[in-house]
Amino acid sequence: GFTFLHADGPDRSVWRHHQNRLHIPPATPNERLKVSVFILDSRLRAEAVRVSIFKEIKKPSGDWMEATVDPDTVTKLENVILNKARALKIQDE
Repeated sequence: GFTFLHADGPDRSVWRHHQNRLHIPPATPNERLKVSVFILDSRLRAEAVRVSIFKEIKKPSGDWMEATVDPDTVTKLENVILNKARALKIQDE
């Protein structure tokens, strides 16, 4: 899918990574996801990253319906992003 990184806010400090369509993972073809990542601050803190996950599952009829996302999944993804950012920062020093 098409992704882009966009800076928002008066000082361009809020970064958003956005995918403009739902992604169907090959391992789970009856699920589709849309993930948005918001980087709210340049400091590498938990409150600086917000992840939003929208999930749908395919019913036996072939129609898609909204499904809940485990909050732990969101937290784990935020932590992966923060840990990678920290590792990249250390690498650059």
